[in-house]
Amino acid sequence: MDAPGRPTSQGRSDWERQQDERRFEEGAVQLPPYPKPGDLIEFRPFGSSSLRFFIDRASIGIGPGAVRYTLVTRNASGTESASHEGIRCGARAYRLYALGQRDGTWKQVQTEWRDKEPGWSRVLRREFFCRGDVAIQTVEEGLEALRAGGHNMRRDAVNRHE
Repeated sequence: MDAPGRPTSQGRSDWERQQDERRFEEGAVQLPPYPKPGDLIEFRPFGSSSLRFFIDRASIGIGPGAVRYTLVTRNASGTESASHEGIRCGARAYRLYALGQRDGTWKQVQTEWRDKEPGWSRVLRREFFCRGDVAIQTVEEGLEALRAGGHNMRRDAVNRHE
């Protein structure tokens, strides 16, 4: 564990992260259209799993300080669930905005940013949507990383430091 005030494995001190957190102001979040099967890109956050994980390419959004996306999970019997989520690269934080309903609509949920990330969110942050503490600059950059299986130049460094 990193000592308070000392640089972390990503080169930023706890104090710097706290300052970023204080300055962060999230604007209104508009939910994307419900995901379409043809827009899903699969990624594998865990070596082997009975669940399959997808990102809706049409839902990726880059806003001030956060990357937002729609996650679709599918179990072995084909049942799917969808959620609209966000990650903050520098703060290593996660937020759930909405859950998909059976009728293809969203149900908004009121959650705060959490520093405890689910496993898939941590993988999305480290491998696809962030380069260290900095978010991807374009949606295309995120799509390229998803298609390639991650940011190649980051993979070895991340595995060593986190």
